[in-house]
Amino acid sequence: MTRPLRDPLFADLDRILANDFFCQVDDLYHDEVSVVTVADPGEPRRIYPPRALSAISLAGPHHRGQGLQPRASVYTAQPSLAPAVKRAVAVGQLPGDPFSEEGWHLLQGFCQERQLTVYRPQLKFVAAPDPLQRPPAPSLEGTVRPLANTEIARLETGEGFPHALGGLAKTTLAWGFITNGEVVSVAGASEDGPNLHQVGVDTKSAFSGRGIASMLVYQITKDLLRRRRLIYYSTTIDNKASQAVALKIGYHQYWYEVYTEDR
Repeated sequence: MTRPLRDPLFADLDRILANDFFCQVDDLYHDEVSVVTVADPGEPRRIYPPRALSAISLAGPHHRGQGLQPRASVYTAQPSLAPAVKRAVAVGQLPGDPFSEEGWHLLQGFCQERQLTVYRPQLKFVAAPDPLQRPPAPSLEGTVRPLANTEIARLETGEGFPHALGGLAKTTLAWGFITNGEVVSVAGASEDGPNLHQVGVDTKSAFSGRGIASMLVYQITKDLLRRRRLIYYSTTIDNKASQAVALKIGYHQYWYEVYTEDR
């Protein structure tokens, strides 16, 4: 797989991902499956702990979100599991593409035999320095604005915005949509690693489908890009509505990821 010429920020992201999965950057661009073992990372990782088994695959040669299929994967396994993973890859019990329907079933079977819980595969989008696409205005009268730290702290204590606020990492920035004095939607950014921010969004069900989420993701992304931050947006591979939010404003499909429980 040829590496595209692109903004240096993406080269930084490749290094972060390689470090996160205990592999080399070149491994992410190979067309053959790689199996690596969890080791002591040389650099700070994202906030998530090493899993018993995880896999990553870049989305395609230019990562432009055009329905590109994932490349061959890098599997990362704990030392006790790595020999079994290598054997399974060699005989086809673990696929080069665990993100297809068939590959997902094979991965589930491998994990079930070893009593490992494997979570739904995720698709990650990245905000490029290209101009963002401003979405249409929401079909509801209200105000879009940054939220103060006191507002963020108050909203984090509730249960209405789990994807936008209150994750493993501290929320560093949030934008809200306010109508009739009520915050009905929030887009939040958490710092998941060195210079790497994840954006999430939640809208109260009574206000969904009105274009609010797209506008908030657009505004918070524009804010972060001005600060020269790496930004990614995460959703499961079957959540088309969430993917549409990212694509509508110009995010680019970048990588696939799947992982098991901690072990």
